[in-house]
Amino acid sequence: MLSRFFFVFFFCLGLLGMKQDLKAQSAADRVLLDSVFAYLCELKIAHPDIVIRQVVCETGWFSNKNLMTKRNFFGFRYKTYLSFATWKEGVEYYKRWQDKRYLDPKEDYYHFLVRVHYASAGYPALLRKVKLGKEFSCN
Repeated sequence: MLSRFFFVFFFCLGLLGMKQDLKAQSAADRVLLDSVFAYLCELKIAHPDIVIRQVVCETGWFSNKNLMTKRNFFGFRYKTYLSFATWKEGVEYYKRWQDKRYLDPKEDYYHFLVRVHYASAGYPALLRKVKLGKEFSCN
């Protein structure tokens, strides 16, 4: 778990310095990000505004070849990274994961990610620094 934290921490930290917003991304990346967010909303994933930042951080603005090839936008692992047939299948896996663990809608979602050991204490601060270039809302 600690090694995953350091990888994600330094990966995200580097991205925050290099790519602050969507303007630095390709048109295809913007379309994919919009599509992923729309699917988060369709599935009624809790806190999609935070979850989309997880996607950005975990995939490095869709530049992590390993996770992109596996269509695993959240870095889920069981000994090795999980692989999904489509990115939607990976998002559906996140939904099931979230539904099983996030039982108190009043709980701070950043705290939840740390509590369930998805992330370490520094991860929420990294997510808060991700600038998407626009506001995302399910409304």
